[in-house]
Amino acid sequence: MTVFESGDAYRPSKRLLAKRQARVSRYRLALVVSAAAVLGLGLTAATAQATCFSSVPSSASLPDEPTDAPGNLEIVSVDFATDSSCGITMNPVLAAQSSPGDLLSGEFVGTFINTDGNLATGSPAFFGAEKVVTVMGLTGPDPAPTLVTWTGSDFDLASATSLPPLGAAGFVTNLNQLGVPAPTTLKVVVWAQDGSDIDFAPDTPWPYSFPVDFSTTPPLPPPPPPAPPVTADTTAPRMSIKSRGTVRVGSNGVVPFTLSCPSSEPGGCTGKVTLKSRGKVRVSTSGADTARKRARKRKVTLGSKSFRIAGGKSAVVKVRLSKKNGRLLRKLRRIRARATVKARDTAGNARTRAKNVTLKAAKKRKK
Repeated sequence: MTVFESGDAYRPSKRLLAKRQARVSRYRLALVVSAAAVLGLGLTAATAQATCFSSVPSSASLPDEPTDAPGNLEIVSVDFATDSSCGITMNPVLAAQSSPGDLLSGEFVGTFINTDGNLATGSPAFFGAEKVVTVMGLTGPDPAPTLVTWTGSDFDLASATSLPPLGAAGFVTNLNQLGVPAPTTLKVVVWAQDGSDIDFAPDTPWPYSFPVDFSTTPPLPPPPPPAPPVTADTTAPRMSIKSRGTVRVGSNGVVPFTLSCPSSEPGGCTGKVTLKSRGKVRVSTSGADTARKRARKRKVTLGSKSFRIAGGKSAVVKVRLSKKNGRLLRKLRRIRARATVKARDTAGNARTRAKNVTLKAAKKRKK
């Protein structure tokens, strides 16, 4: 439960009340004129310095002396409430009126608010109030509650701002719109008038005190979203090998192969092409008797070539036979071979592909 203070220093004498009534009557006349102009021009939302970022919820219903007003406007109590997002409501509860638009033509309710607790910064007639919210009845549709700011000599009608209504004489606003600079105790007086009949709330002691507590520190920004999980690359490159089924090998001993690295490998493909005979071929070797040579069969590695190919690209890889294997091909005239491609991507995934080819020696030139 919020504790609400009352200040004996604000208890007005009858003479002071008379002076205030005369001065307030001048304010009321000006505000009525302003409201009539507002009805024709429309109101815009106020732009206030943002000092409140979150507030402590609190509420109170503060009574007024019953049956102290001779006219139609009898203030029963004033209800205050703040929420957690700097919102604040003030609702003077009237005995005979309860809904927006219930005020009759000529009836007027003003809520004067001292927003900083300093008597010297606002209206001297109303305990230093820097803001007043007026609600009035007119012939035809009533205007919305109007928020007006003290300029140092008067309430600035040019600053009139429309507020959402609450009940017959209350309103909805926020601490930033009221210009409350720091946590403090708001001082509030409500003045209701119907012709020459006036009711002040509270009667004594003057004014109401309503503490507001809030934070002026901006909230920390939300943490950045977590980085998406990194999916490990476990797919080996699927390279394609293109070559003629039969390749005639010239005197340079070059056997070409067209290799393609898939576009799914942005880091490219690296590896080696190795060309071997598919079966055993007859090769000549030196025996113990150097005078004689004997022949035996074995598989032969004919040549190899390393490569590096960008992803989505193709390249011709030229495997060159050694001089010895070139002589072997010319002697045998034909060798059935297998090209084996061992490729890796940047993640280290490896895959082996193979292609069969037949190597033929170049035709002998006729003399």
